[in-house]
Amino acid sequence: MIPQGVYDAISQYQLLTEKDRIVVGVSSGPDSIALLHILWQLSKEYSLSLCVAHLNHMQRGQESKEDAEYTLRFANKLSIPVVSEEIDVKAVKERESKGLPLTDVARKIRYDFLKRVAKGFDAGKIAVGHHANDHVETMLINLIRGTGPEGLKGIAPIRKIDERLLLIRPLIKASSQQIHQYLSRHQLEFRVDSSNLKPIFLRNRIRLGLLPLLRNEYNSKIDNAFIQLSKLIEMDDDYINEAVNHVLPQVIIEHKKKMTVLDVDRLSRLHPAIQTRVIRRVIAMIKDGTTGFNYQHIQGIRQLVTGIHPQVKLSLPFSMSAQREYKHLVIKEESIYRLKQLDGYEYLVNIPGTEEISDLRCTIKTDIVPVEVIFNDIEYIKKHPPMECRYPIQDVEHPLALRAYFDYEQVTPPLTLRCRKNGDRFQPYGMQGRKKIKDFFMDMKLPMDTRNRIPLLVDKKENILWVIGVRINELVKITGRTQKVLVVSVAVSSSLVSSKS
Repeated sequence: MIPQGVYDAISQYQLLTEKDRIVVGVSSGPDSIALLHILWQLSKEYSLSLCVAHLNHMQRGQESKEDAEYTLRFANKLSIPVVSEEIDVKAVKERESKGLPLTDVARKIRYDFLKRVAKGFDAGKIAVGHHANDHVETMLINLIRGTGPEGLKGIAPIRKIDERLLLIRPLIKASSQQIHQYLSRHQLEFRVDSSNLKPIFLRNRIRLGLLPLLRNEYNSKIDNAFIQLSKLIEMDDDYINEAVNHVLPQVIIEHKKKMTVLDVDRLSRLHPAIQTRVIRRVIAMIKDGTTGFNYQHIQGIRQLVTGIHPQVKLSLPFSMSAQREYKHLVIKEESIYRLKQLDGYEYLVNIPGTEEISDLRCTIKTDIVPVEVIFNDIEYIKKHPPMECRYPIQDVEHPLALRAYFDYEQVTPPLTLRCRKNGDRFQPYGMQGRKKIKDFFMDMKLPMDTRNRIPLLVDKKENILWVIGVRINELVKITGRTQKVLVVSVAVSSSLVSSKS
């Protein structure tokens, strides 16, 4: 007879549907053997297609090989196909993940393996054998390490891995005792992992030491108390998540691959509990989860939002960062958006001509035309504030192209496109007097990363004609006396274009 808790979990969380293709993670231990046998019994009712996946971690020598052999024999008795692999987890840790605990490395390797098997089997679900006692142990582990409400929810009965793959835990409402009773009733043999009997890892110490102490000395029904707590927290968490879902579109300005930009003003007005959840949600969107991010990391990001410093950056785990850029908070994966250093560059710009500058990811085009040719454009400029003396042009091939106009008689060729230098000054269009480029950038509230990427168009006399995409020089603007116009178009990638006009 299948434990009632299994039926309850399947019904409550809709773990199984007709004609599911399921990969079952089987170690040969009691939990996974029971899981496989239960799903095999349910396969007729649900028309399930099952495949067993067994991974040998190569940590217990002959014992590990015997586990694999027993899994194969047991699955063959049930006429279920098996995919088995051997991976030396400890060797992988030493080679690739020295800073992570062995258990974390093993878990990642195991789930990567299960996902590969699921893809090969065209499965929509992966089933693993976590049960109610594992649920309680996980809550205690999270509590000991330091956690918020989400960690006290324990193990999720169902979790989305990607758009077409779910992880399910049909035994999550069944206790270890009920599972062993099921195995005994069906006379099912299983293997015992000897490492689970040693107090080496935290979970083992909790299972072998702390939980028995709590049951014997404090509360014989401590497991039920923790499970009840997780249910209450799950209800509260669902309510808070609804609030987060409501405010998220209001605070996110932009979201793309491995980067999210948030509105600092709107985020700062939220209740701290919602702020925290929004930040965790954004991290999960970028990293596919929040594992490895603790209380200090989340509160550090909150301090960027509530603090007085308009520009400050915080390094985060997994090569991520959070950066306050005045009214924006940018959370991103640095390895994706780390910009190439381009200090000291200088490129000659011919007049007229077209130059493609691959390092800057831009194409610059120059031309000299009579003022009458661009009359309509001049009329446009006159109708707009000085800040908008340049504007985006319609260019099918380069939709982010920018264009600016200069009085050719006030320009001394040849021109160069170069990075900013210490002491650079110019007179911004619409302003009186000269200003340091550094101070101009600060007044414009441009982020540091952006400042270092914006090229300057300079003539032979080192007059800065154009801070590309930001402002031209007042001294070279078109006037009523202008006869020849220098037209400069720059097609650039988004990382080079300022969001400021």
